[in-house]
Amino acid sequence: NYISKNFTTINERLSKKGMKLLYIPNLILQNQFNISQELESYVAYRYPYLFNDASETNTELIKQIFKDTKLEEYYANLASILGIPEINNPCFIHSVDKQKEMTADRKYDYSIHEFTNYDIEEIEKEVNHYLELVAIPKDEIYFSLASRNPEDPDDSFKVDGNKINSELTEILNRLKSFSDEKLIIDSLVYLIKSLEKTQPELCRKLNESLFQRIAVTNNELSRLYIDEHYRIILLDYNNLEIEMTPLQKTLYIFFLKNKEGIKLKELSSFRKELIEIYCTVGNRLDMDQVKNSIYDLTDARSNSVNEKCSKIKEAFLSKIDDSIASQYYITGFRSENKRITLDRSLVIFHQRK
Repeated sequence: NYISKNFTTINERLSKKGMKLLYIPNLILQNQFNISQELESYVAYRYPYLFNDASETNTELIKQIFKDTKLEEYYANLASILGIPEINNPCFIHSVDKQKEMTADRKYDYSIHEFTNYDIEEIEKEVNHYLELVAIPKDEIYFSLASRNPEDPDDSFKVDGNKINSELTEILNRLKSFSDEKLIIDSLVYLIKSLEKTQPELCRKLNESLFQRIAVTNNELSRLYIDEHYRIILLDYNNLEIEMTPLQKTLYIFFLKNKEGIKLKELSSFRKELIEIYCTVGNRLDMDQVKNSIYDLTDARSNSVNEKCSKIKEAFLSKIDDSIASQYYITGFRSENKRITLDRSLVIFHQRK
């Protein structure tokens, strides 16, 4: 009750230190959570595989996710993933890692300040004292409750969290730029994906609607469909269309058909195939125009092919997060074959007569 009542004031004080209090109950209390357009766009972009049902809007799904979230299980599982000891009282948990030290291959440090005295005056004193001293870590000593008995269980202490994977590392690294709502969505998805196989019942309790969508999706990647008009559509992301120019589509379809990929400097050997694709995709293009465009695309002295590869990448990144998009656009190290890594079992070409 104290936190809810003073939430704005607490964050005003923390913002002066470049910090922010994330308090989930404040967002979903009494199901009064309002879905912003920014949050809806963010979730659809980062987790497109959650939205494969055209009958349900993104807003409705996100509201259901928050409605189904049971705070007790959420906090218990988050503590388990982070390696935080069992705590039976309200507490502040603060990452005391320096930003540059945060990697996927090391343990994480947290400062935990636990409350056991629920007298309103004592709570106010303790919160004020904490807010005065808490800070983004710069030195080994982060803050101290020197006026209290050092053996008092309310004193802050530092613990090592379990090693966690790069997905949650990214969440922690981007914490300052996230709104509270985005962090909840990201941490819920991470927890359910992490614990789905080992603790399915906990996952179901954690969030029924989100668990069901993740559990039934054996692969987060969508099928890619090239329709009769050569539109590029991601079927399982609510028929999301990736828009490209005819020449970009020509290059993209060429790489889809050449699974092993090729070196860009060798494209000139495939001019005939590229011209055939371009004529089909471009439909009524003038043949001289077709040949000129393909010759420029395959000219080792021209930068045309690199520009087209960049535009193809941008086309996917404009619609879905790179963690997924990187499977769809053309990739490859320097001097090596460039290719599309997407499993070709997910690629469907319209059957033309």
